[in-house]
Order: sequence, then structure tokens, then C-alpha cells
Amino acid sequence: MSPYAGAGVEPKLRVYKKNGDRLAEVTALAPGFRGGLNVATGDFNNDGKIEIAVVPAASGGPQVQVYKYDKGKLSLMTQFTAYSGNIRGGYNLVAGDTDANGYPSIVIAPSERTAGPEVRVFRYEKGKFNKKAAILAYGSGNRDGVNLTAVDMNRDGKDEVVAAPMNGKSNVRVYREENGKLNLLDWEMAYGSSFAGGVNLSSGDVNADRKGEIVLTPAHSGGPNLLIYRLNDRNQLEKVASKIVYSPSLRAGYKTAVGDLNDDGTEEIAIAPTAPQTSNVQVFTMVNNRLEKVKSFMAYASNFRGGVNLAIGGR
Repeated sequence: MSPYAGAGVEPKLRVYKKNGDRLAEVTALAPGFRGGLNVATGDFNNDGKIEIAVVPAASGGPQVQVYKYDKGKLSLMTQFTAYSGNIRGGYNLVAGDTDANGYPSIVIAPSERTAGPEVRVFRYEKGKFNKKAAILAYGSGNRDGVNLTAVDMNRDGKDEVVAAPMNGKSNVRVYREENGKLNLLDWEMAYGSSFAGGVNLSSGDVNADRKGEIVLTPAHSGGPNLLIYRLNDRNQLEKVASKIVYSPSLRAGYKTAVGDLNDDGTEEIAIAPTAPQTSNVQVFTMVNNRLEKVKSFMAYASNFRGGVNLAIGGR
């Protein structure tokens, strides 16, 4: 497990055992940086060990650092500049095997309004990360920020790259890496043309069909409408399920996480509102293309309104 710092504090990256014992920590990026961190994990150099990629969450440069854990220490394996050095802001990143070579690449995009919506794929080869593909996910003047996920939606061995605006229209786009390019497979205005609150993304195999689905929720000021999409046999986005998971009057953003919580071979979906709403976490499973609630609990005190982030890991 790798907790990482939020905004306003020293950028500490820590590694813990499952039982909560701390294994190691390191100050990422720079000691004086206070913009928070975003991370992605994967075996980026195909050595059989998991590395941790780190970028600024806000107010930083386009520097990507990759750390490895060995012999009780976190050490910097490599670092690179993903965009022009004069672009200041935050970045989102995910790990995905976008070329079916058996190990993941780093997929990155700007998360703040200071940069355009260019998604880039970097792959570790011959001792360094090289840019292998890129796409302007939206118009060059767009400054809404880009949310990302990566999952194999059609069982072709490649993880598709899924992009959605962090703010603005709910234009969800699915890309496949081919011959050094990210090619658009399909797109969907998931919440209609009038909604402008952005979209949060997660992904996983939520119906046990051995294909990945994408899980969508409003990022800001939306109703509690949880959507599940898949790619059909024509590589077109197709809505599998939807559900109003809280009171329809609850207007907020929502975060989700996907994972097999009960070891039944099907991945469940956990959802929670962001600030300033309740900390009520709900868990759903797919049954015959319907979302059915299996659990609900308060993550914090009943009067807590700080928002909830979610992650599901192995036990």
C-alpha cells in the first residue's frame, strides 16, 4: 500500500505492509512543494516488482518521478518531463498495458486549466521512459482538465485509454494505441449535452465477462447517477446499467472504486460523495445487468462533510 500526500503538506510518499507497518518513506518531487501528489503503480520496467509513479496534483511542473522499493528503502529509479517545462499545474496518471507487451506504460494528462487536453503515453525502454503515443483528447483550446482510466474493454490484450473532462461537458472518449498513435474508438455524451460538471472514472470487470467496463459518475454538481458502459463487438460504447444511488436531490461529485470485495470472481463498485456531503459509502454488484446494493456504511462521523476518496486493494 502506498499512501501519498494531499495538498498543503510536505510531499511524503510512504509504503506500508498490509498490517499497517510502515516499510519506507521518501520526500517526492521537492521538499518545499505543497501541491499534493497523484500516483500510479505498476511494473513499469518489467522486472517483476511494482514501481510507483508520482506527479504533482496541483501547482507543479510536468515532472514524473518513478520510485522503486528495495531492501527497506524507496529510491528514485528515474524521472522525466512529460510536457513542456513551463507548463505549471496538476496532472492525472494511470498505468495501462496499452500495446499488449505484457507490462504497463504510464498514461498522463493535465488536470488543471493551465494546459490543453493532450493525453500522452510513456513506455520504459532501454533504461528510460519514451513518449510512444499522444492525442489531443478534446479541442486544443479546451482547459477542463482530463480524468483517465485504462482497461482492456474488448479482450484484445491492450488496455484502452478512457478520457473524460474533469469539468465541462460529459464527453467520454475511448482510445486504442496503434502504430504509435492513440486512435479514437468511440465517444459518448454520458450525461447529456446540458450537463457541464465533468465526469469521474474508474474501471474493472464488473459483470465477470472477462472484459473491462468503465464506471462513470458526475465530478461536480451532479445527481447521484452511476453509469456503467462497455464496448460492444463493434467497439462502440454501450450503456450496460445505471442507477440513482442516493437521494435524487443530492447534488455533488462522486468518486468510485472497483474491486472484488468478497472473492466471488466479480468486481464490486464502491461509491461515495465528495465534499461537502455525507460520508455514506455504498457498495453495488452487477446481477443480470442490474446494479444491486450489497452494503452501505458511514466512513466517518454522521456530521462529517469533508468528502471521501476510495480505493480497493488486495487482502
